[in-house]
Amino acid sequence: MAEQLTCQNCNKSYNTTADMTPHACPHCGFIFSKLGSERSEKRFQWSAYCYLFDDKIYNPMHTPLTAKTQDISQYGTKIRYAGKPLTPGDTVDIYTDMFNQLSRANVMWSMSINETDSMVGLKLVEPIPESIIIGKD
Repeated sequence: MAEQLTCQNCNKSYNTTADMTPHACPHCGFIFSKLGSERSEKRFQWSAYCYLFDDKIYNPMHTPLTAKTQDISQYGTKIRYAGKPLTPGDTVDIYTDMFNQLSRANVMWSMSINETDSMVGLKLVEPIPESIIIGKD
């Protein structure tokens, strides 16, 4: 299964396969020792509804994209939703009911899970304090 990623070093998008670890960014050569292992913060398994807003998928005449979080950390979240994958490098706004806040996030990676569902990794522009996440867990 091909996966579209955005390099954390040069912020350029590229396609790779999930079993291609370790691998280097084809643009700058940054080495990823394992997909997803470049994160050092603690991730919490957390399932809650969230809503995505961006110019391509939302305008005031339409409803936002409804998704469900799969996990969350101070710096990002993995979400799943019905629809096509978002484009890595895009910026979206994500609203989470549980935190009652709207946050700006960058799409880091995106992939189709099956014919109808997609999964996306979002990196928050401003981190959520871990104390808030732990308090809601």
